[in-house]
Amino acid sequence: MTQMGYVFLGYSVVCGALAAYSVRVILRGRKLSRTLPPDERTWQ
Repeated sequence: MTQMGYVFLGYSVVCGALAAYSVRVILRGRKLSRTLPPDERTWQ
């Protein structure tokens, strides 16, 4: 593998990990928001 291949692989791994973490945080937030009573939801 060339040096550029390692660079692209590194960026791909980092971007994939960030995307997976973002999805996980959003899904967890949605799950937690369903547990709050409607009067405590400040974003509505």
